[in-house]
Amino acid sequence: MILTLLTQLLQIYLPAFGAAIIWGLSPVIIFRVSQVYSSTFITTLRNIGSLIIAASILMYLSLDLYSVTLYIFIVMLLIGILGPGLGDQLYTISISKIGSSLSIIFAYTYVMWAQIFTIISGIEEITLKNIIGSLISIYGLYIVVSTYGELKVPETKKAFILGTLSSLTAGIFWGIATVLSKIAALNADPSIIILVRSVGAIIAVLMVSLLININYNSAPNITMIHKLLYRKELLMKIDKNKRMNTLDLKYAAIISIISGVLAFYLAYYLFLEALVSIGITLTTAITLFSPIVTVISSRLLIGEKLKFKTVLGILVVVFGLLIISI
Repeated sequence: MILTLLTQLLQIYLPAFGAAIIWGLSPVIIFRVSQVYSSTFITTLRNIGSLIIAASILMYLSLDLYSVTLYIFIVMLLIGILGPGLGDQLYTISISKIGSSLSIIFAYTYVMWAQIFTIISGIEEITLKNIIGSLISIYGLYIVVSTYGELKVPETKKAFILGTLSSLTAGIFWGIATVLSKIAALNADPSIIILVRSVGAIIAVLMVSLLININYNSAPNITMIHKLLYRKELLMKIDKNKRMNTLDLKYAAIISIISGVLAFYLAYYLFLEALVSIGITLTTAITLFSPIVTVISSRLLIGEKLKFKTVLGILVVVFGLLIISI
């Protein structure tokens, strides 16, 4: 009886946990690449990877892209623009200004923003226990992150304000994209959603990067291609005629594309399945495990043992999930 119940629960929640785990491992996979190449380069190739897989599946299954209404098509484009486009870019900016710990805590308030926009849209019913459970789970994430990260205010007030606003805005964009994802998932095949989402994300990422880099003054030998490819810190070294130690471009491209197939196709596919089967509140709360997986896996790779506060934080997250699911 108990085993049957556990099996049923696993089947119900597996897509959401699968998405969370894949998203959590993704930063670890691309860590070395992200130390050399720009977020524009990485995010664009990751979306290209998911786009190729989605297009291949569309052709294999003979799915009709033109069967989607204009309204749903615009919704899918907005998902890409707001989610992996603007949202992820703002999250990256936030990390550079206030560090990963504070950025994670502020950005993952997207769980609450998703509930707010769910109430506004009327697509699902949000109860008080959903809100309480989500807040408890977010506190559990705070416990885990604060165990390993330094939660300190940056030296300049401007950096703190910019970083905080960037991560909070990322959370808002992710929250809107989540609600739009549920709307799209009820009206279109996941592969069609991922295809159009990837196109929207690529457009947003390239537009933002061009706007940021167009006024960036650099040495005459630095072209716009360099600015799109490499991190600004490395460009400054080139400006000063210092030797730059970079990873092979082909290797970086392959890793980025593979990461995109896993995170932007497979994980998002599972995320869409979860949104339909268990709803927005529980799905987004489960994705709080993503940064936890990132923190734990990165620490285990350097041989560091789990701390008591980490386990405690995970238990708090689980407790919040139980409240939501009751």
